[in-house]
Amino acid sequence: MNSLSSAKQVRYNIEPKVSVVIPTFNGANRISNLLHSLSQQTYKNFEVVVVSDGSTDGVLAVIESWKDKLPISIKSQENKGRAATRNAGALLAQNELLLFMDDDMRPLPNCIEEHLAHHAQYSGSILTGGVSEEVTAQHNEFLSYKSYLSNKWLSDFKNDSSKKLDEHRLFLTGQNVSMMRELFYEVGCFNDALRDAEDYEFAVRAHKKNIPLYFRNSAFAWHDGISNTLNYIKRQREYTAAHDMLRKIHTDWISEKFIDKKYEPKGIKALIYKLFCHIHWIKAIDKNRLKWLPYKLRYRLYDIIITANGVFYPSLVSLQTAT
Repeated sequence: MNSLSSAKQVRYNIEPKVSVVIPTFNGANRISNLLHSLSQQTYKNFEVVVVSDGSTDGVLAVIESWKDKLPISIKSQENKGRAATRNAGALLAQNELLLFMDDDMRPLPNCIEEHLAHHAQYSGSILTGGVSEEVTAQHNEFLSYKSYLSNKWLSDFKNDSSKKLDEHRLFLTGQNVSMMRELFYEVGCFNDALRDAEDYEFAVRAHKKNIPLYFRNSAFAWHDGISNTLNYIKRQREYTAAHDMLRKIHTDWISEKFIDKKYEPKGIKALIYKLFCHIHWIKAIDKNRLKWLPYKLRYRLYDIIITANGVFYPSLVSLQTAT
């Protein structure tokens, strides 16, 4: 018997079943945190499908060790990227509701139950759950900044009820998103050609099919994936490259305002950003050398450093020298 009350079960008409689909690439040092969190869920009627995307770090053995605590299916494939890996997991999934989660997430105990509560109320929709970085006394300055960014971005959506997203603020994060299997295939799965921004591209295609997208903060999971400025800038470079590809494969999306035209700063702005294109600025954040500044000024400076090195002028700085 699952943990949902009988009153809630009536709302679903039939007992819902969930497949948690997890792509992993060399996630041996982090996936146990996710699997432990899934084992603590208040709702129990779910399976776990993990697809290893060309991993070489022994993650399969780690996943196997959880089979006595969770109903886990495992597939291993050659490296194809996150989008293709999620699609492979969806193909293996046995249940009606797909919940995609990345291997560096830690869902709160009621996370799956909150996803189900949403779909009981808003059938035929897509739900993105809340995501943020957990900041404790032991965490570094960068994580405080990243948590600030996440909370600022979602400040308009932070309540327990589901909020519908309009075309001016479409987003979807594959880290914590759910939808019915039929709807996933109606949209056309994630785009295998993309190595990044595949979740946003999926959101736009869903919107263009008149499928409603929602955000629900109470379907929440902590994100442990990026712990320093160097890795975040690498991530920004990948995301920028993915958006360049989106402009090529969806040229009409620029005129439709789903993708911005590529922007390059000019004049004094270009000079300012280039001033911060140096590995020493990146190290200054990770070594807490700028923490003496007031946090609003400090975080604005971090924005400039990360945008300069990750978005506008990635070719000017090699990140290898920071390792």
